[in-house]
Amino acid sequence: MSQRDVVSWTTMIAGYVQNGHANDAVKLFRQMLLVDMKLDPITITSVLAAIASLAALQQGKEIHGYTIRRGILANVIVGSALIDMYAKCGNVDIAHKVFYQLPEKNVVSWTAMIVGYGMHGLSEDAFTFFSQMQQAGIKPNHITFTGLLSACSHAGLVDKGRQYFDCMTKDYCIKPQIDHYACMIDLLGRTGHLDEALHFLNMMPLEPGPAVWGSILGACRIYRNIKLGKLAAEHLFYLEPKNPGNYVLLSNIYTEGGRWDEAVQVRALMKDRGLKKMPGCSWIEVNKTVHTFLAGDLSHPQSEKKLCNIRELGWPDD
Repeated sequence: MSQRDVVSWTTMIAGYVQNGHANDAVKLFRQMLLVDMKLDPITITSVLAAIASLAALQQGKEIHGYTIRRGILANVIVGSALIDMYAKCGNVDIAHKVFYQLPEKNVVSWTAMIVGYGMHGLSEDAFTFFSQMQQAGIKPNHITFTGLLSACSHAGLVDKGRQYFDCMTKDYCIKPQIDHYACMIDLLGRTGHLDEALHFLNMMPLEPGPAVWGSILGACRIYRNIKLGKLAAEHLFYLEPKNPGNYVLLSNIYTEGGRWDEAVQVRALMKDRGLKKMPGCSWIEVNKTVHTFLAGDLSHPQSEKKLCNIRELGWPDD
């Protein structure tokens, strides 16, 4: 394109984010700044979503500063995106401050705080915030209840989860979606209520997806339920045949149950299908750049230097 306006730039940034290319979205955003393009709220929310997925807190703070200087922070959409970014970057306290600085708060901003509290295991704070939201006359949406159910799941609060599920359907007439069922089944599975989780799954008006069966499989690993674990894995092999994690989980369930032959068969099936377990990954933000490190990977330009530092600390190479 010979001429690019804010819409074309933002469309590209949003496209990168939606397709999982957060780093490319941030790079394009920086190019946009270099050409002195005026940013609008949609641009800001798009790049904040990218930064949130990277947990690039420092870059998020820079965007926050930009919104203050340009007077965009007062926009409730931008404010809500900042709350979401800070929560996903692990700083719920700043998210809380941003929330109370917003001159206008809507269901998105309230929900962002509830989801943020829930993802960090602060279930009581999430519940308190929901009560305050109700008192403020803000009607929750389906994402609000996903956050609440997720908070219940992390805290193992079965009765509270049932209460919110009923509240969602009866008090607010919100039809349960796949995320709500996944949260409930995850909650029941985490707490060992596997039969109830399966009953809940069978009552679903929707066809269970990978998230639901994945919750069941994970719970079967914890509570060593081989029969149900096999059933969940069979569904997952059909729904996402290229996901090696499901094969590894089933193999581990068999191994821990002393069923070695079946564990070997699952590993052989993985090999026949050309699947390999994804290596562990960690990342850190240094000088506005997110550095990613994979287990056993030496492609990073400073890998050798880091290995030398590790050796100096007396840690063996293997």
